[in-house]
Amino acid sequence: STLFPYTTLFRSLFPVKSIRELVKNKQGIYEPDVSFSRGGEHRTPEILIVPGVAFDRNNYRVGYGKGYYDRFIAEHKPFLTVGFAFEFQMVDEFKVDSWDIPMDLVLTEKGWHGDFKNIPAGGQR
Repeated sequence: STLFPYTTLFRSLFPVKSIRELVKNKQGIYEPDVSFSRGGEHRTPEILIVPGVAFDRNNYRVGYGKGYYDRFIAEHKPFLTVGFAFEFQMVDEFKVDSWDIPMDLVLTEKGWHGDFKNIPAGGQR
C-alpha cells in the first residue's frame, strides 16, 4: 500500500489501498479518510514526494506555511525527498528560514533539478 500523511495528525502515515479511501480536506488536498484507517504507521518512507507552491535553485520549497513537511522530514529522515512542480514554479531564490529543509531533487516537466551525486548510496542517511 501507499502511505499518505493526514495533515491533522501529520506525524503519522496512513496506508491507503484505494483512491476511494481519500477525501478532500479544507484546503482541497486529498488525504486519508480516517474512517477507513487501519491506524497511523510510524515507519520511515524510502521516498517522500513533497508538493510545493514554489521551489528555488537550491531545492528549498514554499508550501502553505504550516511546516508539516519540514517537521516530518526532520523527524523521519526519509532516504529521498522529491518535490514535484511545473517549471514555472521554479524561482531563483526566496527567503529561507532555519527550519526549512531542501528537497534532494525536484522534478518538473523539463527534467530534474538537483544533483544525483548527493544522494547517499545504499539507502542510508
